[in-house]
Amino acid sequence: MTTIVRGQANTLVVNFYQYPGGPAQDVNGLQITITEVADSTVVLGPTSTGILHPGSGVYTYAWSPSAAIDLGDYLVSWAASGAAASEIVTVVEPAASSGVGPCETWPVQWLCDLPTGSAAVTGVALQFASQVLWSLSGQQFGLCTTTLRPCRRECQGMLWPPGSTVWPNVWPGQTYPMPIWWQGQWLNLGCASCTTECSCSVVEEFVLEAPVYDIIEIKIDGVVLDPSAYRVDNSRFVVRTDGGSWPLCNDLSKNDTEIGTWAVTARYGVPVPDTAAPAVGELACEFVKAILGGDCSLPQPVQSLSRQGVDITFLDPNEAFGQGRTGLRLSDLFISTFNPGGLRGRSRAYDVDGPTGRRRTS
Repeated sequence: MTTIVRGQANTLVVNFYQYPGGPAQDVNGLQITITEVADSTVVLGPTSTGILHPGSGVYTYAWSPSAAIDLGDYLVSWAASGAAASEIVTVVEPAASSGVGPCETWPVQWLCDLPTGSAAVTGVALQFASQVLWSLSGQQFGLCTTTLRPCRRECQGMLWPPGSTVWPNVWPGQTYPMPIWWQGQWLNLGCASCTTECSCSVVEEFVLEAPVYDIIEIKIDGVVLDPSAYRVDNSRFVVRTDGGSWPLCNDLSKNDTEIGTWAVTARYGVPVPDTAAPAVGELACEFVKAILGGDCSLPQPVQSLSRQGVDITFLDPNEAFGQGRTGLRLSDLFISTFNPGGLRGRSRAYDVDGPTGRRRTS
């Protein structure tokens, strides 16, 4: 059974043959339909848009189920003229990044004909190529999805300081909301509402613990908030734009589907450059050949060969791999372009005093 990660790009694959166990055969008018098994709801299709044909009898479709889709089993149906196929796939939550590989399979442009039944069809070679190029390019590309349980933003600290002379009628230690005199009227200032140096109005915002690429969804009391109700500034400040307020409390003892909770599902990282696709395809093709026992262009542990008066010297694989190269033209060009210094990982900065949310890891 195939596992599909919610909120990420996943490749669905189908193979057609002239007869069971026979040679591969192309089909006409192929369409894909995806239906939820639990209630028979059609979540995709039928459609032919997006179906790719990487090899004889082999067809693929990149499915990116939204973060709002239900977890569970889905029926993937392929229908063509005189041919059909189906499988059950399971949609699961994205796992927390372990830091030992990319969170997603990189985009690919295949530069070879995929043999029938090859390991690349099952995604093994593609995942291997993504892992290698991610590592050799300095571990700097790829988007990861995570769900955060934010904490409210404090404006001055949680408590009034003892002996405060700002509000003489307020007991020391009293918590928010607090009164503020603003433009001729009294307002209650909540912990998630602050004025800033560049804004003359109260800003409803909260701060993410680290910069994000984009926000997939925000849930409050288990209900997904319309994306038009907020925006993201500086990749960290999530500002309410619909006149509403962010919750003051987040009950972390409950799941984010329950009343009294809120959660933010976001992607962080740097998108994989479009120019990576040919490099991934070149390297993945060689892994296919190596796995199937064919001739491949990856450096072999042979230094020289003399045959019929012809001497051939090969690339030293130890030297190539030691310099962070693969021995393949497009792959090495991608690596040298984006990681000329041969860095092992991207630089990171940590703000130990900055805002911290909470993310579920298991």
